[in-house]
Amino acid sequence: MDLIILCGGKGTRIESISKGSQKCMLPIGNKPFIELVIQHYLKLGNIERIFLAAGYRSEEFDLAMLENTFGIKTFISVENEPLGTGGSLKYLMKSFQLSKLCIVVNGDSLCGVSADDIQKVLDLQSSWDLVIGTSYVDEADRYGKIILSDNCYVRSFEEKKANSGPGLINSGFYVFCSDLLVSTLNLFTSSFISLEKDIFPIYLRDNRIYGLLLPGFFIDIGIPSDFHKAQLLLA
Repeated sequence: MDLIILCGGKGTRIESISKGSQKCMLPIGNKPFIELVIQHYLKLGNIERIFLAAGYRSEEFDLAMLENTFGIKTFISVENEPLGTGGSLKYLMKSFQLSKLCIVVNGDSLCGVSADDIQKVLDLQSSWDLVIGTSYVDEADRYGKIILSDNCYVRSFEEKKANSGPGLINSGFYVFCSDLLVSTLNLFTSSFISLEKDIFPIYLRDNRIYGLLLPGFFIDIGIPSDFHKAQLLLA
């Protein structure tokens, strides 16, 4: 499978730390966060290629260094303007033929997905069009909640709101069927497309989004307090 890392965002909420640098390149201990992301997901096995869906400060990514470090072919797609999470995937997929199934992850977060979880996803492949990793948090205010059915299919997405309390959130880990993703993205003529606001509702109508329960850790470096927490947990 191909691994696509969404790393094009500017990271305005963490600018007090990044000082304008690419947030996925911020150091956790002595390693850029993106190295930790790649290292973590390669443990799942069956990853054949890595793609960086980049934009802001894309020149900070050193593909040669990443290939030498991890021994896996790495490519980059650079958007010239903000295209959103879906738009950046559409732009990348115009240039590259991806594997039948592909893993897509946010470049500023990590979740506790395992090789066993991937095998479970593969075993259920005939019953889903999209897999979203879900993590339990005590305060879902920043993320919004995902509501699952008893058999773990997504029933609804709740918007971000204050005092949301605990619940399941989108952990920034997805498994897509590439052909279906391309055809869904091509429904939109606008270059800016959001996975969360534009693409997921289409999949939801057919009740074909499987919510993969991930009981392990979830780390998001999108704001300063969580960046400092990542330093304690991962460095």
